Amino acid sequence: MALLPRPSSPAVINVGGSCTLVAAITAANNDNTAGGLCPTGSGSDEIRLFADVTLTQVDNTVAGDAGTTAGPNGLPVVETVILIEGNGHSVARGAGAPAFRIISVDFPGNLTLQNITLTNGGGATFDYLGGAISTNATGVILSVSDSTIADNSAGGFSGGGGGIYNGSNHATLTGTTISGNSAYIGGGLLNSGVATITNSTLSGNVGGEDKGGAIDNTGTVTLKNSTFSGNSAGATGAGAINVFSGEARLENTLLGHSSPVNCKTGSGSVVDNSGNLADDDSCGMTIPDTLSDLDRDLADNGGPTRTHALFVGSDAIGLAKTCGLDSDQRGAVRPGGACDSGAYEFVPCPDLVLDLVEFGEVTHENCQRIVTVPNFSVTGTGNVTLRAGSAVILGNGTEVDSGGQLEIEIDPDLQLVPPS
Repeated sequence: MALLPRPSSPAVINVGGSCTLVAAITAANNDNTAGGLCPTGSGSDEIRLFADVTLTQVDNTVAGDAGTTAGPNGLPVVETVILIEGNGHSVARGAGAPAFRIISVDFPGNLTLQNITLTNGGGATFDYLGGAISTNATGVILSVSDSTIADNSAGGFSGGGGGIYNGSNHATLTGTTISGNSAYIGGGLLNSGVATITNSTLSGNVGGEDKGGAIDNTGTVTLKNSTFSGNSAGATGAGAINVFSGEARLENTLLGHSSPVNCKTGSGSVVDNSGNLADDDSCGMTIPDTLSDLDRDLADNGGPTRTHALFVGSDAIGLAKTCGLDSDQRGAVRPGGACDSGAYEFVPCPDLVLDLVEFGEVTHENCQRIVTVPNFSVTGTGNVTLRAGSAVILGNGTEVDSGGQLEIEIDPDLQLVPPS
């Protein structure tokens, strides 16, 4: 009786010492030891980082024309099943390094990225698709979670997907921030395949004339409970989403502070699947009076990635009538049933009430409001700084003596409430 070969078991490959990230991916691709530098790859491999990785040279170059998934890569092309656990570390193209993409996935590759930052990929002269990541075939699988794709670029006129180019029918991004990326076509993401984005933030990405700043789409992109803020494109483009063709399907998603507009469509369409909120009518969504209660600053609000916070009173709070998600991008609990539009779930906190005379240098911060009781006073020679998420309410009789100083730092979109 013939014996069938035993299926290979996944291997764990820890990056460190002579086992570089380049060698680890090589070992995983080939189910070998990459010249004895790494543990033997076997089956579906998990690669773990324990320090930041800086790439200074091209590992491989795929022959092909500009404006395609060809071009130079800093890491080996993924051609098997690989999970890279970043453990909070980054993979970056080094300063002064030649222009190259960080990582590419080709069929039958299956790449999962967790808790990792990819940054500075591509470059000003990188004239290909995908400054940080490219997927090169419809059968490729890409999953990115709890990660950051930031400050990458595909700078040439034919460049697209400064952060990510997706040509796959199986791309999933969850709990991920795509920020500060740039390309002529799709600063954050150029999607010609099928992509699903959930509990994610797209912020400060830049596209070219007549293109999309955060996303340029010719396939199908589905967004759920995600936030767009501060993305931009050329005068006839769309800061958030340019649907040149195909569909952008939005649910419980927040679009704001885009330049020149949030959305633009060619032969494609934006599908409103409810719970969406935008600050102009370009997407066909609900338009609030103001989005001043969305923090314009991309900040560390908890969790592995940066987000745009909602402040008290935001129109996005409780807007989503159905949610189906247990938590937001940060990991904060979303209530059963209705939740907030966007990637950030507002969690109210009680007022911080100050009822003591303050001496010396003191700072008070609160996620919602700071309230001082009547006759609150600041004495001594130090400073008292009050930072609030929504308002500072000064009680009657608040005093600062000749040697003290009271500083109030509050977002300019918010309010300072005088004594009643």
